[in-house]
Amino acid sequence: MCHRDLKPENFIFAGRGPLESTPLKLIDFGLSRRFEPGQAMTTAVGTVLYVAPEVFTQSYSPSCDLWSFGVIVYCVLSGHPPFDGATAKQVAKAVRKCIYEMQGEFWEPISSDAKDLIHKLLQKKPEARLTASQVLEHPWIREKASNGSKEPFGLRHVEALRSFGLQNRRARSVQKRWQRSTSA
Repeated sequence: MCHRDLKPENFIFAGRGPLESTPLKLIDFGLSRRFEPGQAMTTAVGTVLYVAPEVFTQSYSPSCDLWSFGVIVYCVLSGHPPFDGATAKQVAKAVRKCIYEMQGEFWEPISSDAKDLIHKLLQKKPEARLTASQVLEHPWIREKASNGSKEPFGLRHVEALRSFGLQNRRARSVQKRWQRSTSA
């Protein structure tokens, strides 16, 4: 199954309680699709801030979900998307170029393993991207994320995540414009 619309809004906690014991669930399978290995999907769907570059060409594989996962990790760690623009067209252009940065004050405390994972997921060529199995074996997932960090995010990160939530509202309006332009 390929979800085709992975984004932070499509993850919810199953209930209230401590984060370490509350399951995180993926929701909204409205755009998902069963696929046959080797058979390309052709419908341009997804949320433009998280969509893989090959989705714009309307010939893509389930690795588009791994790209989206990389964008989500980037957003969670930095508080902003790796590819941005004022319009859907500008965002799509930035995604196609696949140029992003991991420098500055928000990235200083982020481990090289976390940056490596993002870099290996945000590969323009789908065949160069990590597979789901490789993600599970990546050092950051195996050693860091699975144990949970004992170091809390700094105030800068909390503020950046809050700002990112506000940006997501803007992203929804950009997404609506993108959907109208692809259906016209």
